[in-house]
Amino acid sequence: MSRYWGDGCYSQPTISELKRKSEASRVSAEKKGKRLEPAVIQGRNIAKSWWGRAWCNNRE
Repeated sequence: MSRYWGDGCYSQPTISELKRKSEASRVSAEKKGKRLEPAVIQGRNIAKSWWGRAWCNNRE
């Protein structure tokens, strides 16, 4: 069974699969010399554009 929309069915990846892919992505980025850091939000605003602010307001 395909995991994509080709056959009209999509299966959710398992937690272990997501963790494995995340770890592989992290290792690959570090090998390329990229430094991964968490996103830090200062204050309350996380969006700068009018569209982003409208989307955040709608989510609240």
